[in-house]
Amino acid sequence: MNNKLSKITASIILGTTLMYTLPVSAFTKDETVYSNLKPDGERYQTIVTTHLINENDEKILKDMTNLLNIENTSGDETFKKEGESLIWEANSNDIYYKGQTDKEIPIRVKIKYELNEKELAPAEIARKSGKIKITIKVENKETKEVEINGEKEKMYTPFIVACGTSISNEKNKNIEAKNSKVIDDGSKTMIAGMTFPGLKESLKAEELDIPDTIEIEMDSKEFEMNNIIMYAMPINAKELNLDIFSKIDELYSKVESLKTASNQIEEGAKSLSEGIHIANNGANQIQTEVQKAINTLKYDNQDALDEKTLTMIEQQVVGEITLSQEQINMIIQNADNGIDAQAGIIKEQYIQNAKEIARATAIQSAIEAKLQTKEAVKQGAIVAAKTSNPSIDDATATAIGEQIANNIDTTLTETEKANIIAKADSGVEAQRNQIETKGIASAKQIAEQTALKTAEETAKTAAKSISRQVAVQVGNSVKKEATKKVINQMTTLNEGLNQLSNGLEQLDNGSITLVEGTHKFNESGINVIYNYANNNIKNISTRAQKLQELAEEYDTFTQISEESTGKVKFITIVDGIKKEKDITSQEKTEEKTSK
Repeated sequence: MNNKLSKITASIILGTTLMYTLPVSAFTKDETVYSNLKPDGERYQTIVTTHLINENDEKILKDMTNLLNIENTSGDETFKKEGESLIWEANSNDIYYKGQTDKEIPIRVKIKYELNEKELAPAEIARKSGKIKITIKVENKETKEVEINGEKEKMYTPFIVACGTSISNEKNKNIEAKNSKVIDDGSKTMIAGMTFPGLKESLKAEELDIPDTIEIEMDSKEFEMNNIIMYAMPINAKELNLDIFSKIDELYSKVESLKTASNQIEEGAKSLSEGIHIANNGANQIQTEVQKAINTLKYDNQDALDEKTLTMIEQQVVGEITLSQEQINMIIQNADNGIDAQAGIIKEQYIQNAKEIARATAIQSAIEAKLQTKEAVKQGAIVAAKTSNPSIDDATATAIGEQIANNIDTTLTETEKANIIAKADSGVEAQRNQIETKGIASAKQIAEQTALKTAEETAKTAAKSISRQVAVQVGNSVKKEATKKVINQMTTLNEGLNQLSNGLEQLDNGSITLVEGTHKFNESGINVIYNYANNNIKNISTRAQKLQELAEEYDTFTQISEESTGKVKFITIVDGIKKEKDITSQEKTEEKTSK
């Protein structure tokens, strides 16, 4: 049973160290708690297997336990029970034992079955056909009173609960699952879900989507259900390298930058308003200058703007083209998404390249080794020739050595090549994760750099082309209109200039509204975000640290001596729903457990 479960679930073990008053050496107590549940989640059996890891090869190990019916499961070491103390004659060996308990495990499972949106008991839903929905609710019963910001509160010891099962595709289709990964291999569909019961309540973060429920839906014919396997252990960010709150200081910094940027926008709006006001005051001066320009433009058929001016406009526009941080982030994200979408191909290509290099290197090394062997044989033959006949000259001795060495075949056989290639491939496969990780990182870096460079060059090229076209069109249009109006409708031109002045007046008023709006946005929007980050998120960070302490404290399900370190994990097996003629999952599980 242990071997089977170890293949289903990766063993992630957490532990903390305490001091024990008895004068004995420390050892590690590793507990695995197996619980059998009925299809609705009701527990009917709990067995604890314990491994006392005897690091110091002690003769005597003094353990503590409240288990019943204790038996040694690996070896012939004996023990003596004195109250809750368990004294083992270890003889420098590790101790493996198991026992039974009626103690409730810290995780409670409730499973609800629905057929066509109507809840049924497991026995009632067996072999029924229709729309099946299975809701697996995981509850955390392990609570502690802690102090948060000077106040006493109840928090849950944080557990991560992995849940897995398989569903046959023969009589089930349209299989979907919430808070889970669904993997279909053709004949069956694997469901692997993850829950964090009590974590949202402990963090008091309703806005975070932290699951404690798994939902499975399918269209079923003659519904049956395999066992549901659950694996639970305290969340330990240090052990799992999952310190999700490690970047909160960076978040604070970015929120601070956001506030600074918002203030700069507000100041920029004020500067814009002042500039428009100046432009408005200068509108009347433009009318005077236009009259002068009419006389010049009347008989001028050349483009309004010369090449030097157009070039200057292009350079000025191109010089001002920069990608915003938002654009940069979006381009990088799109590049990364593109790489992620092709991750499988890219990883495999890097692995294949690594194999090609490893193969070529290994084959070359093997050839060189044979060549070195050939040379060594040659030199050995020369020495032997001279030793056996001191009067022989160097040329003759060398000829003898070469003749003997030529009998050595330095080419590789197909079998040798195949063995070398297999070893090279094996070496690469052993480092697949490192090679794939570096490959994806390199591909993303290249994609990001290429995308950013292409975007910037494209923007500048487009800006250069458009700015010239617009400048020429606007310049000629203005010149043509101005000339036409000077000749035909001088009054209309003056009215148009008056409209321009009026428009600037409206723009001036609008800029004042913009200043007021940016100020309101800053006060009602950015400042709210800033205050949230410096209050709510910091509160979550404080609670996360307290949860880490609770996880580290939970080191045993039964009992532990103060001198020992402890590790504990929970494996829960929910009975399947089978045909009546089949042996029930409960009977099978009890049979395996008894062995």
